[in-house]
Amino acid sequence: MKYFTPELLSRFGSPDPKDASEAHEVLEQASDAYHVHLRGIQSKLPKSLGLLLDQFYLHDAQVFILGQPELENSFVICLQLGTPPHEELILTYHLAKEPEVVLHERLSEESPPFLEWLHDEVDVSVEGKQTVYTQSILLSNGRELILHFRDMEMVRISKTLYSVGKWQRDLVCQS
Repeated sequence: MKYFTPELLSRFGSPDPKDASEAHEVLEQASDAYHVHLRGIQSKLPKSLGLLLDQFYLHDAQVFILGQPELENSFVICLQLGTPPHEELILTYHLAKEPEVVLHERLSEESPPFLEWLHDEVDVSVEGKQTVYTQSILLSNGRELILHFRDMEMVRISKTLYSVGKWQRDLVCQS
């Protein structure tokens, strides 16, 4: 992560009010800088990734599945958005190379009971004649998932028959 660094995010949650306040200001600056970067590469992104970033707020989405299907060079993420109407998405990345996982120990100490999508950053590079997209996803367990891919697909679940998601449980418990 270049903008939403684990070090910055751990300071953001600091018990020291001065440090947390300073980190909040730096986080705002980092967010602004990332949005400038994103606008600069938006036209180069696959259509589905552009739609994902434009239409959905992924922060605090509950992650149900992270994994690679057998016999495929892809990676699948199933998640439920944390903002109403708590839609469910299936993201399929067509990989350019194997995913990487980086543990950020300072962020892994206060992991919530559900795995959540905290922050992500997208970038574009050209390797030979091939365009490769990178999405770094910081998860609530302190792990950063780095996906290098050629394309991605997004499926929006329009009718959920059953889900064991945190958001549904919260809604049921409030009834």
